[in-house]
Amino acid sequence: MWLDKETGFPLQTKLIGSDGAAIEQVKFADIRLGHEIGAEQLKPSINIENFRWFSQNKTVRTVDVESDWSSSDLPPGFRITKSHVEVKEGDSQQLVHMMISDGLANVSVFIEPAGDDESPRTAHAGAANSFSVIRGKFRVTAVGEVPLSTAEHIARSMQQN
Repeated sequence: MWLDKETGFPLQTKLIGSDGAAIEQVKFADIRLGHEIGAEQLKPSINIENFRWFSQNKTVRTVDVESDWSSSDLPPGFRITKSHVEVKEGDSQQLVHMMISDGLANVSVFIEPAGDDESPRTAHAGAANSFSVIRGKFRVTAVGEVPLSTAEHIARSMQQN
């Protein structure tokens, strides 16, 4: 991470994978800090007048809670920063959502009742990786812009107290 000396603003960041190769890089070629941005500059650069907008009518209620899920073996520097339960309207099943962070990378952990498929699952898109595994009667899924090995470590380390 390269920071502006005066403001601390990140001018360049690289996310490095376990093989040492850059997975993702953000770099500013031209930036002016400390200047006011007018409302006109925030308008979309394309015409969105004829776009169709879709929304779901399902209401999801979230409640901040102390979860009965934890880990005593998170990767170095990571800690649980937030936990809440999500309940969809008309559905009795609860989904536990936890945020785990090392201050730079964030990993969402979703814990829900397990289905019939007990095999571990992996997926990735760009720098984001997910790993899902069965822990008891629950499926634990860790998703974030971290190496797959980190997502797997976090998902496998979660335990119900």
